[in-house]
Amino acid sequence: MSLSWIKKFLLWFIVVIFNIFIIESSLHIYYKIRHGYWMWDNPFALKDYVVPVNDSFQVYKLKPNYHSSCLNINKLGYRGEIIKNPKILVLGDSVPFGAGVCDNETYSFFLNKKIPTINGGVPSYTYMQSFRRWLNDFNFTNEYKIVTIQAANDVSLLTYFRDNWNEKSNWLEGYFGNKPNPIFYYSSIAHYSKAVYNKLFVSKNE
Repeated sequence: MSLSWIKKFLLWFIVVIFNIFIIESSLHIYYKIRHGYWMWDNPFALKDYVVPVNDSFQVYKLKPNYHSSCLNINKLGYRGEIIKNPKILVLGDSVPFGAGVCDNETYSFFLNKKIPTINGGVPSYTYMQSFRRWLNDFNFTNEYKIVTIQAANDVSLLTYFRDNWNEKSNWLEGYFGNKPNPIFYYSSIAHYSKAVYNKLFVSKNE
């Protein structure tokens, strides 16, 4: 009797594991089709191409000499090739940086074809972080004719933190001390379960 129960349990266990494997694999394939890369090989994952800096306002910056299939950061710490005699410096958040697109698809890349342009954007940067990046990383020449800052994160940060907001608030606050749970980067079931939960419950409460 006990042996029969063990066999049933093992059979049930194998069926459950097999179904989880099928669902996990199917969702990974769906993610690959939708985004163009595997979940564990996300070329735009902030955890891979940013490093902390010793500046309580700037907090982090792009990692020099980082290279992936779609994203390249040069030895000077900005995206794309090194620009000689730059005339335009583009600072700001993920929009000027070009999050989600390759190096040759950012608007600074196309602008550079006409006028030498540096893409100094960093994903999730605020206005304060962009200004500190200017002081720390790009204030070494007076050749720039135009400097732009496009940073909309301050508005969303103020909405999110409300009374707890200050000029140092940023989306990666505490990131380098507390790494995000890796299960959401490698498990498609966990990834999409979290997305559904946020859509059904978190977004409604905001």
